[in-house]
Amino acid sequence: MAAMLILWPIAVEFCDKFGYKKGDKIFYTLICGVYLAATLGQPMFPFKGASYAIVSVYERVSGSTVNYGSYIVYNVVMSIILLSCFILFIRFVLHPDVEGFKNITVAELTKENLPKMNAQQMAFFMMILVYVSTLLAPNFLPKSIPFIGFLADIGLLGITIFCMTALMIIPFKGAPMMDFKNIAKKSFNWDIFFLVAAVMYSCNVMTDEFTGIKPFLIELLQPLLGG
Repeated sequence: MAAMLILWPIAVEFCDKFGYKKGDKIFYTLICGVYLAATLGQPMFPFKGASYAIVSVYERVSGSTVNYGSYIVYNVVMSIILLSCFILFIRFVLHPDVEGFKNITVAELTKENLPKMNAQQMAFFMMILVYVSTLLAPNFLPKSIPFIGFLADIGLLGITIFCMTALMIIPFKGAPMMDFKNIAKKSFNWDIFFLVAAVMYSCNVMTDEFTGIKPFLIELLQPLLGG
């Protein structure tokens, strides 16, 4: 939802800039394309939001471990295939008018100079790269390497704590690089946090043997799974 809310106004402004209005095929094509891209991008990483909740529940129920690297590669490949099909559908079925886009120039797209990233923004960006890299490293490198084995042992929670702690320790203009207390107070969506936590806990309890739900579901699905 966040990606769509950010990108939809950009798509509308882009259409207005090149002479397209509501009612034109290309206008609705871009809106649908933004929705498709956001939908495919949301579950791209298995350690984010709802994707993490689903993966965690799956691991508890199945007893297996999801390989983050394979998960991401599969999502990337499927996203490329689906987006390619979408583009081919537009090209050979919808045939929208795209003549207005021929007026696009580099000068037109870059006439508004963006401010340079400051040290704080650069630190956050670099930490994201470190965070993702350390999460994925145990899926691609042998755990016999001491550092890789350590990353595998501490897992998602440990790596998250290390990265956040580093940002809270590094100083920036007389204050911590990341003011976690202020972020948690003003920017964190606690409703979603407690909802995901409740869902994960409930799913874990419901799949426990003593509830009788899991054996019932297995018995119910056996005919569909071939006995």
